[in-house]
This record gives sequence, C-alpha cells and structure tokens, in this order.
Amino acid sequence: MIHKFYEAINQAASRNIIFALLVLATGHPMAWDAAATEGNLVGNRPYFEAISGSLHPVKVITLRDIELSGVKRITDLLGRRAFNNFGLQRPFVLGGSRTLILINGRRVSDSGVDLDAIPIAAVQRIEIFSDSTSALHGGEAIGGTINIVLKKDYKGLDIQLNAGRPRGEGADSEHLSVLWGTSVGEGNLTVGADIFRRDEVRDADRDYSRARYEAGGSFADTEGVSSLGNTVFVRKSDGGSVSGPLGDCDESVYTGELTDPPGGFFGTVCGFAYADIAWHLWRRQNDSAFVNFSYPLADAAEIYVEGRVTKEERRLLYAPDPNLFRLAPDETLRNSLIESGNFEGLDESNFPERITVGHRFLGHGNRQWDSDLEEYDVALGLRGNIKDNIRYDGYVHYNRWDYGEDGRTFINEPIINAAIESGDYNLQNPLSDDERHRAAIRESSVRSEEKGKTEYVDAGVELDGPLFELMGNRIRWSAGLQVAKEDISFSEENFNLSGEPVDADDVLGGASLSLTADRRRLSAFGDILVPLGDALDVSFALRHDDFDDVGGAFSHRIATLYRVIPNIALRASWSGGARAPGLALLHAEEFVYYPYVCDADTPTSDCPREQVRVVTSSNPELKPDEAESFGTGVSAGWGPLSADFDWFRLRLQGTPTTLSTQFVVSLERSGRLSEYPGLSVTRSDGRLAEIRNPLTNSGETDMDGFTARLGGDLKTDLANFMLNANWIRITNYERRVGVETQPGDIPRNRIHVLLRADRNDLSVQWNTHAVTSFWNSTRTKRFRKWVGHDIALNWRNAFGFNWFELTGGVLNVGNEGQSRPGSDEDHILYTDSILGRTLFLTAKFGI
Repeated sequence: MIHKFYEAINQAASRNIIFALLVLATGHPMAWDAAATEGNLVGNRPYFEAISGSLHPVKVITLRDIELSGVKRITDLLGRRAFNNFGLQRPFVLGGSRTLILINGRRVSDSGVDLDAIPIAAVQRIEIFSDSTSALHGGEAIGGTINIVLKKDYKGLDIQLNAGRPRGEGADSEHLSVLWGTSVGEGNLTVGADIFRRDEVRDADRDYSRARYEAGGSFADTEGVSSLGNTVFVRKSDGGSVSGPLGDCDESVYTGELTDPPGGFFGTVCGFAYADIAWHLWRRQNDSAFVNFSYPLADAAEIYVEGRVTKEERRLLYAPDPNLFRLAPDETLRNSLIESGNFEGLDESNFPERITVGHRFLGHGNRQWDSDLEEYDVALGLRGNIKDNIRYDGYVHYNRWDYGEDGRTFINEPIINAAIESGDYNLQNPLSDDERHRAAIRESSVRSEEKGKTEYVDAGVELDGPLFELMGNRIRWSAGLQVAKEDISFSEENFNLSGEPVDADDVLGGASLSLTADRRRLSAFGDILVPLGDALDVSFALRHDDFDDVGGAFSHRIATLYRVIPNIALRASWSGGARAPGLALLHAEEFVYYPYVCDADTPTSDCPREQVRVVTSSNPELKPDEAESFGTGVSAGWGPLSADFDWFRLRLQGTPTTLSTQFVVSLERSGRLSEYPGLSVTRSDGRLAEIRNPLTNSGETDMDGFTARLGGDLKTDLANFMLNANWIRITNYERRVGVETQPGDIPRNRIHVLLRADRNDLSVQWNTHAVTSFWNSTRTKRFRKWVGHDIALNWRNAFGFNWFELTGGVLNVGNEGQSRPGSDEDHILYTDSILGRTLFLTAKFGI
C-alpha cells in the first residue's frame, strides 16, 4: 500500500506502521522540581541523579490522567497531541521521526516503536521531555523524547472493564485488562494482560464522508463519488471533449448519469459511489501481556527482567479497483457508443480510433487488506550502587517484530487489457455471469502478500554519580556505552489465484518495496552538571554514534538554568544532532506508487487529478543529516498560579527526501527538470505516464515558535480546582528541497484548556482543545478550524465499596466532525473527529 513508502521516508518502512504519533500529558508548575520527585528517567537511570534532567522541560501523564482520558490504546492517547493536550505538541513539531520514544528508558529498536504493541494496562506514567535530548539519545531526539514507564512493584489484583460507544455507527470498542502483583521473597513479580477490540468505521457511517449524489444531477455536487464508474472520455478532432456512459449505467449499481463532468468535458459521466463501500478506520483487535520482575541480589544490587508480547489483527476495505485506460473499440462497441446519442457531434465519419475509458472492475470484488503483527520484547538487567555513591545499570535487550499483510482483490493489468481487447471481458457489464467474462476475472485477479521483520539486540551500561564540590554544590556526571545490532527485512509480492508470482508493474495501481539490511551501532555519551552557586546551573552533554554503514554521527547539548528568585527561573539550551538515514532509504529496491496529481503549471482546487506512476529508489550514498535546536524560556509561580513561556528554533539540513510529486509536474511543465539530476518525467500521448523521483540529502526544514502555559491549583471548602491551559504557536514553517520551497502547511495554533475539580471521592474534568485552519498539501484549499470538548467523571469507592471505582464520560461532546478542505480530499486529521461523540464507561475492581 502507498503509505509504506511515506513511512520509509520518515525512518524505516518495515517498522513505522503508526499513522500517527501524538501526545496527551500533564505536568506540574515549576516542572524541574516536581518531576524530579517522581523519578523520571533519562536513559535507564533517574534523571535527577543523572545530572542535567532538571534543565529539561518535563511533563508527565500520570496514571490518573490516563484513566480519565477515556481512551484505551497508547496510539489514541498520544494521538491527542494533535490538539496540544497538556502542551505536548512541542516534541512532535518536526514529525514523529524527530521524537524518540522509549520504554522504561530504553529504545525498542533503532527503527522506531509500534505504539499499538504496548498494552495500556501496563503503563504507569508517560514522561515527556519537550526540549532536545539528542546528546543523550541521538539525533532522532532533536525534537524531544517520550518515555513510557511500565508498572512494576505492584501488589494485589486489578481488573478493568471498559466500553466505548460512538454516536455514529461503527468504532464500538471493548477493553479488558488484568493486573496482578506479588512479593517474591524480597523482590516483586508484576504481570498483566490486555485485550482490546474496536469495530471499523465506514465512510457511509459518517455524514462528512458518506456518498452524496442525485441520479441525473451534477457531478460537481457529489461527494464520495468517482467519475470512473463506467465512462467513456473522447477528445474530438476539433479540440472539444465529450463524455458519456459505457453501457446502461444502472442506478442499482452506479449513480446513474451525472452532468457537468470533471476535466472540462461536455456530456455526462457514469459515476460510482465508492464511499458506500470504503472504510476509513481499520477494524482491529489487540491481545497483549507483560511481566516485570525484580529481585535484590545484595544490599546494593538488583536483577530485573522486563518482557512484553503482543498480537494484533487488523482489516481494511476499499471499493473495487478503478482504472483509466486507452482503448481501440471494436465495431460493435463503436456502433453502440454512436447509437447511444451521448456523444454529440460524433458519428461514423469522425469517431476517433481510440477512446479513454474510466472503468470500475466491480466483478473482481472489493479490495481488502488483512494484517497481523506479533512483537516480543525482553530485557535482562542488573542495577545498583558501587562505592562513592556511583550508580550503575547494565542490561541486555532483545526485540522482535513480525508483520504480515494479505491483500485482495487486485488486477493484472496486461491480462485484463488483453481480455478487454479480445472481448472476453464484458466492459459494459462487469457483473456479467457469462462464463468467458468470469474466466477473465479469475485469470486477472491478483492478491498481494507483505512480510516484514525486525530483530534488534542491544546491550549497554550506564553510570552516574557525584564529583567534587564547587561553590558549595556538588558536580554530578553520567556516562554510558551501548552496542546494538538491527536486522530488518520487508517484501511485497503479488500472486495470481493459482499462486504464480505476478510482477508489481503488472498490478493495477500496485506498489512494491523490497528490503533486506542490517546495521551495527556503537554509542557513547557523557553528561555533566555544574552548579555555579545556588542560582545558576550549567550542563554539558556529548554523544557519538558510530554506524558500520554511514560512519559517525555526533550530538551535543549545552543548557543553563538561572533562578532569578525562588519563584522565577530562566533557562536556555543549544543542541545539535546528526541522524543516520533509515535502512530502507539506503537499501530498499525501487518503490513504485501511484499518487493523484494535477497536470498543470499551478494546481487549482477544480483541477482534475489523475494517477501517475512514480518510481523512487533508495540511495546507498545517503549521509547522516544535521539538526540544530535553540530554546529559551521562563517559568514563574505565584501562590496557586504558575506560568511558563518557551521560544524555540529548529533547523534541519541534509535530510533524505524527494520532491513532492505535484512540484515535479510543475517543474516539468516549466522546463526546469534539468536542474535536478536523476529527476525525469515520461509522457504517453501527452499524458503523464511515469515520474522518477530519486532520494537525496537535499531536504531542509525551518521552524520557529513558542509555547505558553498557565496553571493553577486552588483548594477551597467546596472542592480542589486545577487549571492547565496550553498554547503552541508556530511562527515560521518552511520545507525545502534544494532551494525550492515545497507546498504544504501545518496548523499554526493549537490550544488546550483543562479544568478539573476534586471533592472527596468524586472528580470531574473538562477538556477543550482547538486547532486553527491551515492549507492542504497543494495550497489550493484550507482545512477549517477544529474545536472539541470532553468531559469525564471519576467516582472512587463507588457505592461505598473501597474496591470499586467507576469512570465515565463523553469524548467529543459537540460531535465535531472531520476537518476537510473539500470533497476531493480525504484527509483524516483526528481520531476524535472520526469517532464523533463517544460515550465511555470503565469499571475498575481492585483487591
């Protein structure tokens, strides 16, 4: 599927199957002090012991925040960072590939992490480091780090049952989790299991996505309808263009004839309502289990084991394949078209020898993808103290991720074209029961098979401790060494119904990607915190990664914190980091995909878009890119109130990238392709046929902005009230390839306001989140603003039982729908907007 390519561009196609990495979190005013008492991590060690953690802006999603959120998947929980929930959009402003996600302070692999493989029942808290941590974790952490901390040292039994019911059809969900922990001698064993189910959402289930049309009406007034039902498009010798149905255009199958065809044609089209069939949210089920075991070996040492296993299954459905192709009609078809009267001005004397047909292969059936993945993760470690208060943590870690996807029903283009030419395939009636027609369908049917695997092994040791005193305070240090090896493979193959292989180039709209590669890495880092009196701290951190394929990558960070008075502090940081290109970008074979583009110098909102074959190949000469981050901020507190303001500037250079397909078309039409070596455009009969778009270290991104937060904690006789209001503003955003600015945009403002009230055993929470409007990818239309509201109620010791707790509420109270610039776009922004208003209820039993 096409999304695999874009994931490969971001990091490694076989690993990054997440459609979104997004964040929900909460913090405390003056976060450098409050967070330290919660034992946050940098690497595998408590960051307040590891020195410069206090100079990182840190926020925490607590267990209570998770339970009040009403969501039961890590992907959905973090997915709400699109709204800047709790001010945590900041780490992701450059995209997920520039935010490192850790589990218990460790990488899952160098290729990324599949958030769907993490059971939410296992999560104790989520820590967000919104400033660059590249000097500790590498260049991919230039935007920040998210550390997911799993539960441990638990005693007792906890059972949770949850159900979610959206107002619209589809997406009903159920969740069951069990957590059990007990003492094992002086140690602890904590185990848990997590089961999640969610139904699909179909386009027809939502007002904004269902098909809208009226038989005999205008195509311009339709939504969720394609002109490629069964339509003939003809270019006349006088330069005019006319279109009409191919066959009867039965309204029980198609939309019936529609006027005002796209692309400047005169006549009608036979449309097809693909939105009556397509899904836009997968059906999924996840089964997970985890274990945490720790046992003291001596007074100053502890052995620990951490393990996870996950199995996930998903399904997605699309309407049957469409195609737009050239055809020389036989005499019977030619006469039928002329006699229909749908092609004004054409008769036997001037009817062209070749026509263009937009056809939906209904007889082949709907396209369907069934995927499954399994992930296994285990770590064995030893931690403790040695003399002079030096702490150590040594570990060995293994992760395996297996992915498979079976797709059907696709079409062998050369075979179906031959069947059309011979008359075996009934082009006018794709649902014909004629045996020759059915045989042509069987012979041209194709199924796809994708397989991916990642194996990652790493081992490391990390130390931290005090040095000598300076100006009355002790200098602290940390250092670490890590070795890692990763093997990845990914393949996509196609087969006919007899099991014989089919070339990807022969599959209608098919894509291909093949990859087998490995990488070894040796990393070392050091960090030192120098307190210059009681008011000023300065930290220095360095990291070097040595890769066996692309050489070295160096990262650094200098940060300061100045306490002006006890309630006001200033901070600043400068970071740099180099990120190695993903293995897919270095070693994958040619990747083919078929995006829709407008064949014009400058695309407009009404420009017709057609699919074009695009070929992108890997580049073994790619080098690590470079990133730089500047930040400065102030935090202040006045009694129950607190405020933070941070300005940031991010710069990326030499990122592996390709030009946008639409931009390539504009270059070709303006005669500028020669300015970009390796870039080419091929046309057939004047129409776009193929684009070759190579990967190079030519990408650049500039981003500037600021974040602001206002918080408050007020205790009264009525209740305890909490306020947390956050705003992120992007003041400058530009993405370039070479010197050419690329189209596209992002929301410039994201706002989140939370109000919570606690009284005795009751808590009520209200969330408001908003995203301002922004341009679509071609800057022809704007997505409208999006504002949503949630409410949740928590009742502890429900009905007087101290072992029973209820949490319920409504997500997206206003039933705010999807933000889309127009019917020709299908841009899913937020899971909340897809689900619509959703009621949820969680029952928790603790023993």
